[in-house]
Amino acid sequence: MISVLYCNQKQPRKRVQSAENQVRLNLGFFKTVKMFETKFSSFHHKLTKRELKYVFGVDEVHQVPEYELIKTQRHRKKDGGLRLQFSAWGDDFVLDLKPNSRLISPHIVSVTRNGTQVTEQKGLPMDYNCHFQGTVSSHGHVPVAISDCRHLMGTLVMNDHFLILQSIPRRVQRHSIDGEHFVFKRSPSLLTHFEQHNIEEEMIGLNEIHEPFCDTIESRDDPNSAEILSLNYTIPSSAKLDSAFVFPNMDPITLEIGLFLDSQLFEHFQREYIQDAEQHLLDFSLALINNVHVLYQQPTLSPNLEIVIVRYEMWKSQPSNLATFVHKNGQAQSLLDAFCRHQAHINPGTDLTDSGHWDHGVLLTGYDIYHTTASVAGVAPVARMCDQLFACSLVEGLHLGRSFVLAHEMGHNMGMVHDGVQNQCSKSCCLMSAVNGAGKTTWSECSVREFNAFLLQLDESGKGNCLRDGSPGLLERNHLQDGRSPGQRFTADQQCAYFWGRDYQVEIPSGRSIEDICRILWCGNGGSTISTAHPALEGSYCGNNKWCHEGRCQPWPSGPPPAVVHGGWSRWSNDDRCPIQQCHVTGSIAVKPQHRDCVNPA
Repeated sequence: MISVLYCNQKQPRKRVQSAENQVRLNLGFFKTVKMFETKFSSFHHKLTKRELKYVFGVDEVHQVPEYELIKTQRHRKKDGGLRLQFSAWGDDFVLDLKPNSRLISPHIVSVTRNGTQVTEQKGLPMDYNCHFQGTVSSHGHVPVAISDCRHLMGTLVMNDHFLILQSIPRRVQRHSIDGEHFVFKRSPSLLTHFEQHNIEEEMIGLNEIHEPFCDTIESRDDPNSAEILSLNYTIPSSAKLDSAFVFPNMDPITLEIGLFLDSQLFEHFQREYIQDAEQHLLDFSLALINNVHVLYQQPTLSPNLEIVIVRYEMWKSQPSNLATFVHKNGQAQSLLDAFCRHQAHINPGTDLTDSGHWDHGVLLTGYDIYHTTASVAGVAPVARMCDQLFACSLVEGLHLGRSFVLAHEMGHNMGMVHDGVQNQCSKSCCLMSAVNGAGKTTWSECSVREFNAFLLQLDESGKGNCLRDGSPGLLERNHLQDGRSPGQRFTADQQCAYFWGRDYQVEIPSGRSIEDICRILWCGNGGSTISTAHPALEGSYCGNNKWCHEGRCQPWPSGPPPAVVHGGWSRWSNDDRCPIQQCHVTGSIAVKPQHRDCVNPA
């Protein structure tokens, strides 16, 4: 199995350096420290190490990139779009966004594993319609991916750098008077010095010194082998810049992925968000994939790639075949091998026989993965897409910046190699550079040719090209196709349950009326009322013969009212938990409520 490691700038597991290399590292950090003293706010000093990792993707305060605290203005459009505005570095940014309705397959299966207990269901268990893509109309219509769920986060793909938006952690929000979000630059300053060195030279002393790169690695095709060998991967001659390569047909291509979140990542979110860790992890992981999707929609890549999630699997405890001792607590190649075998074993059917089948398995891990003594950020087999056992990637998933690493690793799996190392393009320009984090925003001409040469190989392999089959039912996905508005499909109570949890339903505060839900939907669980900060869905019932339309409670239009559906009772809710607080009295009695609704059929 041929794999590529993408390295991360973290402290190594073992670090012994010569004086010369120590000076080299200090020089590499000089510009960042100077920028910190002159331009930075001091707000990041209030963050814990876990918060630094989640927001900025760094371990230490001195590694924090250039950032500003901002306040945002949101304007919801009638068509479901969103306009987002903010100011940073003396410049005004205007983002025009539309929902990314193609991110989730209509046939998605969601799975939660907790020891021997496995819960599987069609659809996602929680709210997810909060992921957007669009352009920055104030800056040449460059692409942007934004998720506006419980927290705002996303990526702006500027011409020569990325901007990343993140919300201020809830713990320190009250200390911020300048804004509610961070915006920071994915800056090349930290890596400028290191880029002067050849990547092969940096591998020579890997056991003694810490460098922010790793070369390509290989293990044998025997899936039980994790032996690391040197790699001399040869790209097809047709992909070279001086070849007379004729690009294959440009029909749309779609990558269906199975998204897996391991127990270490779940535990990280459980520590940060005690009450609603699962929802926050869902929001974050979908936001990360949304960012990857917008990178593959860039005009520099042809053809563009649609990314669709067909399986979402959360591990509250690690499967036995991926236990810590199996992969030596995060050794990159061992963990990748174990995951690739696992996802291939459970992948149902084929593209043609099962809508739940995925083309590529992605594991977002909370382990601090490493190769020998160097910390790495991601690893994937090279040029093995559509090979079920090797169409997989492993990426650390603790912060949004890992979306660039995942895009890079998926590129390797689809035949792209490192720019400037294994091809003729510059190693300092683009997304497939071997150097992590240097503000690279586009795909190189070499990557485009390698991608198309690989597509052609798949087309001519006789085994079928899994990227050309599309996602069943995706093009037909339309929530309005039966004539019902979203609020007619999901009652206001259901909207509350999806957003906050199954115990929540509509609760109207004193002094308000049911008509006001068209402006803002209030939900509660019998305790204090919670405002969702969002209006009820278009078409929600808001009074006798009235529904929500364009943000106001209005009478049903002239003509026949919505068709009456004679429903029956649903099944009783099945909740094995008793609602006992942590400070309960031993031997006390609690009541476990169950409910059913007149929603069968929905």
